[in-house]
Parts: sequence; structure tokens; C-alpha cells
Amino acid sequence: MSSVGVFLKEEIDGKPFLVFTLAQTKNLTSSSGALAINSGSDNLPLQPLFFCPASRINFQNLNLTEEDKEKFRPFNSSPHFPNTRSGDQQGGSLLDCDQHGICKLPVVPLFWCNNKSPSSDEFMCGACEKIVLSTNYFACLQCQKNFHKECVQSPLEIKHPSHPFHSLRLYSYLKDFKTCFCCKVFNSMVMLYHCTTWDLSMHTVCAMRSIPFVVDHPKSHLHPLTFFPAQASLICSFCATIKKLDPTYICIECVFVIHEHCMGFPHVIRISRHNHRISFTSSLPSGNLFCRACHQQVDNDYGAY
Repeated sequence: MSSVGVFLKEEIDGKPFLVFTLAQTKNLTSSSGALAINSGSDNLPLQPLFFCPASRINFQNLNLTEEDKEKFRPFNSSPHFPNTRSGDQQGGSLLDCDQHGICKLPVVPLFWCNNKSPSSDEFMCGACEKIVLSTNYFACLQCQKNFHKECVQSPLEIKHPSHPFHSLRLYSYLKDFKTCFCCKVFNSMVMLYHCTTWDLSMHTVCAMRSIPFVVDHPKSHLHPLTFFPAQASLICSFCATIKKLDPTYICIECVFVIHEHCMGFPHVIRISRHNHRISFTSSLPSGNLFCRACHQQVDNDYGAY
């Protein structure tokens, strides 16, 4: 079975979100589908089982040369545990591998730490080696490692709302460090989603995190702000710049645009080069205005302190 990660609009606690969903290309009940278990109720669908992600990584890294470690290498093993060895060509090749470090059992849910932020003593993901909050966690009974749900279910391809024009492919990259364009953390990533066209990367957990479709942030704007995927040409009303890779929200009523990372900036600040507090304003007077710090001309159409 192959799958592609997509985002669908759903409500969480009465608020709209874009929620990651695995879009299956084959029905789970077919003879060539993934192995599934009953979730405990006749009214609930069968739940698919997944490979140990550490096995996928070990399988990916078999027989690597030093030259291979310097390249982005696309994953070719499905996260889904196959029904039979012949049922899934990619999964079957992983199950048939007799090398050390290839687990042959599906992972099981780890319920004790779901929906809470684990400490380093309680949890470290055996795939991404990060201690970050996830909605669910899994464990492998064979290698005794714990994993984020996102690392377990990571499909070979994701269509992400913040990067709508190119799909993100699941890669391994062992040689160097990359910066995740979602959380801005500079770290090594043995499993990462990457766009070769734009040279951007995401952690698996960041790539599957739910995105608020509407944000109510009164400190940044009076009206609710709506997520706008095609942000590549929009100038932020706050910082007056274009950031092609920064999630962007808009207010159609006010023709207002703001980057996600510009939300929450204080309206009043103090700086060492001025005796008084200075306030943010979204409306500047006409004329040639220059920044007192960098001495560059200020665009009157956008805000400033």
C-alpha cells in the first residue's frame, strides 16, 4: 500500500484546523492491503498497522558509502505493515531483509504518554531522536524503542499547505545539519521532508502538525486572520517584507497580511538609542521617512515603530 499525506479542514474544539491525513491509494480490506486491527467497536474502522520506523531507517542506510551520506536519499519503504510478504512489494522487501536492526513486528500504541509533553527521562523518539510534543506515541516490542506517531506514520510524500506548489518527499540526510522551516531549529535529521526545488526541509513532527485555519490574535489585528497558502508574493503589513516560506495569515476586510512569526510582537517597546518608549503604528504620514537605526528609507504603506 502506498499513501500520501494531505491536509483536510476539520474542527478541533469548535475551531477550524487543517489536519494531516493519510490518503490511502488502496482499500485496507483488499487482499493486497496493509494489515489492520479492530479498534474495539463495530462502528469504528479498522486501524492499519505500521513498521518500526527505526527499521525503515536501518533498511534505508544499508550498504551506504561515504559519498551516499552526503546526498539526499529518498525513502523507498512504506510505513504500512503489509498483510502478506507478497502483498506489498516495498514492505515485503523490508520484511525479507535478514540484516541486523530490521524489526519484523508492527509497532503498538503507547498510551501512557499520549497528549502530554514527555520528559527526557520518559521519552526520546527512536527515529528522529527528539523530545518534542506529539499527539500520540508508539513502541516497538522488538527493539524496545519509542516513537512519535508522526515518525511512525510518515508517508513517502506530503502535500503541505505552507508549500502548496511542490510535494515534499521523505528523505534521509546523514552528512550535515538542516534547518526546519517550520520550527527554525537547526538539527540533524535522519528522517526529513524536503523539497529539492526550494531547498527547504521539515521535521516529520512539524510537517504533520495541525495548522489553525483561522487565528484570533487581537494583539496583532482586530479581526480574525485566515490562513493563506500562496504567500510567496504577499508583503507582511507588520515587517514589510516577503517571506516565501513563512506561513501567512490575511484579513480580507482590512487587506491586512501578517507572517505567523510576526504575530505577538509588542505594540510598545523600549530601545537603548532612544529615551522614550516607541509604539507600533500601521499608518505612517506621507513624505520621505528614514529609519533612525539602519538609515534606510521606510515604506509608508506599511507599519513601523
